[in-house]
Amino acid sequence: MLKDKLTGEAIIAGFKGICSAIEKICSTVALVVKDEVDNYSEYEQLISSLKTLIKDTADIVQNYVGIANKTAGVNANKYMKQVTLFSSSLFLSVVEIMKRILK
Repeated sequence: MLKDKLTGEAIIAGFKGICSAIEKICSTVALVVKDEVDNYSEYEQLISSLKTLIKDTADIVQNYVGIANKTAGVNANKYMKQVTLFSSSLFLSVVEIMKRILK
């Protein structure tokens, strides 16, 4: 009877350990999936911003993103943010220059 009780407790402890491991795996997978979805949505927003700023050449920039990622390991979203910031800054500078010229 004592042996049966110890065996039952060992089985329960084993199942608890398995459940705990499964819970940790599921939590990790959920975090990875969330990060990937967040990164993809950010990428889509950046692409949209680029298409608004630089219109027809956005496809060229997307190609450069792939090249930068392959050759230098540059994160696509970071690259797109830099291009977007540079493009918007350049655009604003040109607008300011045009305003001064037209005065």
